[in-house]
Amino acid sequence: MELKFDVQDLSCGYRDAVVLEDISFSLIDGDVLCILGPNGVGKTTLFKTILGLLPRLGGKILCDDQVIDDGHECTNKSWIAYVPQAHRPAFAFTVFDIVLMGRTSHLKAFATPSDKDRAITRDVLSELGLMDLAERPYTQISGGERQLVLIARALVQQPQILVMDEPAASLDFGNQATMLQHVRNLAYKKGLVVLMTSHNPDHAILVANKTLLIEGRAKTLFGDTNQVVSDSTLSSLYHTPIRILEGMSCQDQKQRSCCLCL
Repeated sequence: MELKFDVQDLSCGYRDAVVLEDISFSLIDGDVLCILGPNGVGKTTLFKTILGLLPRLGGKILCDDQVIDDGHECTNKSWIAYVPQAHRPAFAFTVFDIVLMGRTSHLKAFATPSDKDRAITRDVLSELGLMDLAERPYTQISGGERQLVLIARALVQQPQILVMDEPAASLDFGNQATMLQHVRNLAYKKGLVVLMTSHNPDHAILVANKTLLIEGRAKTLFGDTNQVVSDSTLSSLYHTPIRILEGMSCQDQKQRSCCLCL
């Protein structure tokens, strides 16, 4: 059954301070939405509102044509998972335990993880190529590996909607490529709806079939990436001359990429 996720005329912010308004987009399973915008424009505020961490100031968020606030099953925490930017926790939990924590939304109060929870954790670790790290302290692995672990923790929730806050931030070039490949596979092979933010327009071009540009409080543009991401829209968004270059990918296919004009 096809999943539909819709944001309609959404306004978000803090109490009476509106940060964004009239945000609208529609996604189905398999879609990857990349949200682009300058620092401080409200991308994180939008995510917090979608996740229910901030109350809506207007508009609707719908899952399968049902308003999420109305008790639809999409309000269940296992339906939507969040991947934050990589962080270093205070306690040296093993990678396995960090990922297993993602099963919390399926547990009753005071319950402990079952054999099924542990099996799901092992399966996800294997799928992401992380089993060799399972017994390693999370604090002693690389930044790229930590980011994959956070994705694994989200995936064990078995969500249909995955929200990722700058998943490639602070990663080197190789780890960015690995991360983006996993993002694309999660959507196309698992049929997830993926929402991600990025500061790099090339990430939208490489993995996202939908893009939302946020330039200001009420100045946004949503649509197919190959139509929304252009010289003019990016130059306006970032207030600097930008050109989209046409080239060839490693698979000898036409590929677009961004170039700053300094």
